[in-house]
Amino acid sequence: KSVYQGIIGTANDCTIENVNIDGLKITPVQFNNSNVGGLTGYARNAIFKNITLNNAEIVVNGIKGLNLGGLIAQANGNVETQNIYMNNLKIKAKGVNQTNGIAGVIGFNNNSDKKLKNIVVNGKIETDIGNVGGVIGKGYDVLENIIANVDIIADGDFVGGIAGSITADTKFKNNIYIGNIINKKDTSYIGAISGVKKDGTNNYIYEKNKINGIKVTDYKKELTKEQLSEEDTYTKILNFDDSYNYDEINNKLPLLKNFNKTDLLPNQKPIYIENEEFSIKSVDTLREDGNRLKIRIENWILYIQMRT
Repeated sequence: KSVYQGIIGTANDCTIENVNIDGLKITPVQFNNSNVGGLTGYARNAIFKNITLNNAEIVVNGIKGLNLGGLIAQANGNVETQNIYMNNLKIKAKGVNQTNGIAGVIGFNNNSDKKLKNIVVNGKIETDIGNVGGVIGKGYDVLENIIANVDIIADGDFVGGIAGSITADTKFKNNIYIGNIINKKDTSYIGAISGVKKDGTNNYIYEKNKINGIKVTDYKKELTKEQLSEEDTYTKILNFDDSYNYDEINNKLPLLKNFNKTDLLPNQKPIYIENEEFSIKSVDTLREDGNRLKIRIENWILYIQMRT
């Protein structure tokens, strides 16, 4: 039997909008087969829009069978998630030996048609399993106009800056990933965009993105800090519409408007573009060639140098 935990346990056949949350900590009851979300554990045939979530922390230990999302743990049916701003999100899930997905926005999108559009997510995910993504962990989705500034520490297959494990039907375009990834498992199922090497259409990464401490070189669509401080980058390269506000983007990410594009979402604090540094105590070499050193991380520390 599944257990659904969050501010709202389940959200079925409804619209949840105009929500502003600042300061949230969820330490769920330790049931196996749990769905833990910052806002809701389970959503079906629901619309989520105009939501601001600041300073949320989700800490999970020792659950067998877990779906976890910073906003929604598991989504079924027709679920739309639009104009969502999430800042200083911290997810820590340890002792998890089975998961469909762990992610910044939606952990597991199951058997449904879903749209995620106009979303900013900024934070950190730390877990000891795979199926991990900055936006979605696993699922069938349409992702568009999303900024994911998420650092990820994982230990498994299907780890990606935007999406972990996705299907061939997943459509994603005009998104950018800004962040770094550490994966303690030696696997080919890892990428700056997705964990299945599916890169979608017109998706970009930040020029200083690293995977296991090594700069990403196999993905050519990069943007510099200077480019990310220019409105034309978002409107002409990323093809964002006027759902974002670009008035103050010097070394900062743009602010997000509401669904009707009439006003800014409330309580948005500046998210600065920083070069975050990884410090690794010790490593064992797995394989070394002339171009790249692959490592297994035995003991690590991640220092976040991020201002919000």
